[in-house]
Amino acid sequence: MKTVCIVGGGIAGLSAAWRLQQIRPDVQVTLLEASERVGGKLRTERICAPEGDYVCEAGAESFVRRTPDLWRMVCELGLDGAADAAHDAVGMHLVKNGVTHPVPTSPAAFLKTPLLSLRGKLRMMSEPFRAARCDGADESMAKFVTRRFGREALDELLGPIFGGIYNADPEVQSVLAVLPSLHEAERVHGSVVRGMLRKSARDASSALPASPTPRGAFAFSGGVDVFVDALRARLTCDVRTNAPVLGLRAGERITARLRDEEMTVDAVILATSASVAAKLTAEISADASERLAQIRQQPIGTVVLAWRTADVPLDRCMRGVVIPRRERRRIDAVLFASHKRPSCAPAGYTLLRVFFGGADASMPALAESPLLQAIRDELRDLFGITAPPLHAHLNCWQDGFVNATVGHHRRVEKIAKLLPSAIRRTGASYHGVGVADCVREAQQCVDQWIASDAF
Repeated sequence: MKTVCIVGGGIAGLSAAWRLQQIRPDVQVTLLEASERVGGKLRTERICAPEGDYVCEAGAESFVRRTPDLWRMVCELGLDGAADAAHDAVGMHLVKNGVTHPVPTSPAAFLKTPLLSLRGKLRMMSEPFRAARCDGADESMAKFVTRRFGREALDELLGPIFGGIYNADPEVQSVLAVLPSLHEAERVHGSVVRGMLRKSARDASSALPASPTPRGAFAFSGGVDVFVDALRARLTCDVRTNAPVLGLRAGERITARLRDEEMTVDAVILATSASVAAKLTAEISADASERLAQIRQQPIGTVVLAWRTADVPLDRCMRGVVIPRRERRRIDAVLFASHKRPSCAPAGYTLLRVFFGGADASMPALAESPLLQAIRDELRDLFGITAPPLHAHLNCWQDGFVNATVGHHRRVEKIAKLLPSAIRRTGASYHGVGVADCVREAQQCVDQWIASDAF
């Protein structure tokens, strides 16, 4: 019987374990998670207050089905009936010179938006007629967007949106790492717009599984813990929490060193951040460890804040606001959680999620009191919220977000070649930070190992 140790119990590790259970139930799997719970940043927290309960998400709260892997797993777990459509793009706003403006999501809205000048709009509309670069080479997000849509689109619209989503500087961020679908659309169709239109047409005509959310984004009505708990409950492998791996050693097989024992297995899947993987592989390949350590990871944080709705003078049509770095604010975005999902807050109360760490990397390291004061100052200036919040719930991760710079995929491929074939790595550090990306890569990691000579 083949034996596998999965290091890391976030969504990537859980997905790898689930994939092995589905296609090779004869493989003996042990999943080791250093913290007291599995799920990583996918965690639902509840604030129990006299006025009622608030449902707060520490990490992602909705999911984009860019690939079928995530939705297939949802269906395999029998959770398709618990998923609701989530229209994340509707009601999103962008700050320009201290004023919020809706992000245009239709041709009519695009023509009317004050976010771009007439010249900038015409330049964006000319994208299908621009010469395409089809060599597949990597470049920065800023260079790609400027080349296809113009500098104004980068500075005033697409750059702030993508920079806010990926918590990164578009000038150094790899387009292959963060916008692979747009890069592929240009390579295959000669135009991002043509490629995306053809993809939309294919999606609309394809036969998809019957579900309440056949396309687009979805969320779980009971919170993301519904998904994590169902996945954990259905796993039949040995899942251990509070079980950090201290190091790996390679021989005929792979030995994992734990606090009180050593575990020797046929293969190890590292479903951790690149920084943790760098420490674990130091004894196996100094070169791989060094390259893993060079993958930049940026601290991020979120805080959930609750007010009486009467104290929050916000347009109910607003779902969230992205704050470009050019605004020189200390926060990156605000999600109006109870506007999107009224059930997450008691009637008559409003729940906001504030994201920080991109524009001001010092924020996640602040003590709670000065951090909350800095956030309140920003919310007062941007939205006129002066009342103190009734509740606040904070989450910070010092290595929370991968900053995949130009050449990232090439570096990741080199790392794979430097490690023994019995050691695989997966997770948000390598081929996408979204939950759907992590699920897809984890399942591909399992499939590739099973198809390899090492198996």
